[in-house]
Amino acid sequence: MTLAGLLRAAFAPARRPQATSLHRKLAANLAILGDGFGQSRTFDDGRPVDAGGQPIPWFTYPAIEFLSRYAMRGWEVFEYGCGQSTFWWAGRGALVTSVEHDA
Repeated sequence: MTLAGLLRAAFAPARRPQATSLHRKLAANLAILGDGFGQSRTFDDGRPVDAGGQPIPWFTYPAIEFLSRYAMRGWEVFEYGCGQSTFWWAGRGALVTSVEHDA
């Protein structure tokens, strides 16, 4: 291929993507995150909450799901910075000690 051909190929206008199964999967994932896990409500409220408006920590959703499997009554949790996660841990029966840097 000539240099002119390479340049034409490199700077050719991009084609519009067609709706594919990937696009449908992405739309489904956005619906799961937004509605199922409460991410839309988190954006609206400006604080991390689940779909029911209950506080959740700033963890990944899989981490929250993993930790939610355990009975936390009697757990001792130390956290640097308190907030929604403090309510989340305490709501599950953990004994929470929080430290703030500016308190």
